[in-house]
Amino acid sequence: MAVARAGAIASLVPFTPVLAREFTPDEEAWAYVKVYRRKGAVGAVTLTSTITSVESGEAVWTSAEDRAPAAFRPADETEYRVALPLGALPAGGYRLRVEATCAEDQSAVRRELDFRVVAPIVAAPPVPGPAPGPPRPAGAPPSRPPVAPGDVEGLLDRASAYLGQYLEDLSSVVSEESYEQAVGGSPVSGFRAYRAMRRLRSDFLLVRLPGQAGWTPFRDVFEVDGRPVRDRDDRLRKLFLEMPPDALITARTILDEGARYNIGRTYRNINQPVLPLVFLLAENLTRFTFTPGGEDVVEGVRALRLDYEETSRPTLIRQAGTDRDMPSIGAFWIDPVTGRILKTQFETTDGIFRMLSAVVYRPDEALGLWVPGEMRETYTSAAERIYGKATYANFRRFQVKTDTAIRIPKRP
Repeated sequence: MAVARAGAIASLVPFTPVLAREFTPDEEAWAYVKVYRRKGAVGAVTLTSTITSVESGEAVWTSAEDRAPAAFRPADETEYRVALPLGALPAGGYRLRVEATCAEDQSAVRRELDFRVVAPIVAAPPVPGPAPGPPRPAGAPPSRPPVAPGDVEGLLDRASAYLGQYLEDLSSVVSEESYEQAVGGSPVSGFRAYRAMRRLRSDFLLVRLPGQAGWTPFRDVFEVDGRPVRDRDDRLRKLFLEMPPDALITARTILDEGARYNIGRTYRNINQPVLPLVFLLAENLTRFTFTPGGEDVVEGVRALRLDYEETSRPTLIRQAGTDRDMPSIGAFWIDPVTGRILKTQFETTDGIFRMLSAVVYRPDEALGLWVPGEMRETYTSAAERIYGKATYANFRRFQVKTDTAIRIPKRP
């Protein structure tokens, strides 16, 4: 995401800067600084770059070079550009420090910037479909042609039809969520360091709660920063297998409890990977304006992008406490043949608080479904910025015995 067109700031820096602070090992990235020498200084300057692990605090890489006085002429400044050794860094959070030290009096100035290295996303093969039927006669059209680019109504119809069955299928599935959260500095001062980090492990599922219509995303935290906070299966078994009379109250209590484990000052319970899917349900379509956003490839599958903006009031998402409107905007990446949702992007704000989330879906061959694979999110307020990354694994189906009795298999 560039902050300006390539030629707009060519007189200031020799390239287009980006807002990205997260890179894969196969990418190329440079840190760029201008170093200004005080008037009257005549000595050399040593420029040192150091990368340390945010988690351990240990230095993992360093580079240094000397700049002769002539390098600062004629304007008492010099440019320093250093390539980040992304390919040599394991996945994780890092802090880059660039320091300029004057040889005359050993005075120094430094700048720091945090970034992350993440594993590249490897495209998984599509989930195999049913065995092909008898061949069609030569020249016969396919039984379900793909929706044409720009056909918003056709794409919405296909996505809504897909979701009707998909949510039913996903509601019989429980997964294990690994959720990392980090709090950075104020957006005003810049994100210089993680002030705090937290790691949650939870059971994640969709449930239909007694007395409520529709499906509720349900996160039941069982581990915080490596420390167990409950028995991993007993509570879910009692809640969804036995369905006691107070099941609804218990479920709400567990949802609120899970939200309290979130790090940072910002209370939130909208950090759910499947939340944007409700915008495509038939009963909500008239609340949004949809526009075509072009074509893309997601997880090896051709996708049509569909941008959306919530225009109805009151909005589906409201601010806790004040009940202010928080309109949603974003995009869906949809398979034009099946209507399958491949990726979602979701943003909401009340003018002060802002949340941005992106979810990539991936095929699970055992289930025959595309399931949430990874969620990345950012929450920004005047006081802090919170980053989150959740991954989902160990998907397994409930064993449904009756309409209301659900058996959750034990983990292997």
